Amino acid sequence: MNPSSGFVVRVENLPDRTYRLWLQTSGAPLDLGTVGRTGELGPAVRTRVAAHAGVPADELGAVEVLQSRPPWVPMGHPVLVHDEDEGWVPGYAWDFIQGEFLVDTPNGAGLYVHEDMDLDPPPEAMTYRGRHRE
Repeated sequence: MNPSSGFVVRVENLPDRTYRLWLQTSGAPLDLGTVGRTGELGPAVRTRVAAHAGVPADELGAVEVLQSRPPWVPMGHPVLVHDEDEGWVPGYAWDFIQGEFLVDTPNGAGLYVHEDMDLDPPPEAMTYRGRHRE
């Protein structure tokens, strides 16, 4: 087993929709700073934990990342998601899986990070009622 594996980082959802990283230690959790976007979580965790462990990031072993659903998106919440092919598509947030929201859209369910979601869509944009609502 790699001596630099077995780290656990808890992700705190901050009110400004950024994330604070906490390295779980045998004592008090260690603040590893914040990141601004969901896509920055993985790289930031690896580089910051590696720096703490004193090893290069590419030699770092397994790091478990614990992230709860951000409170700003309740389940069943209407959203618009950015689809690369179709632009903004209406849908409903159904679940939170490993840092992404499972969203029911007319095109089927898909995983989206909150930065690719409009969390306050105008009522006229919600042309899709959703499978769970039909």
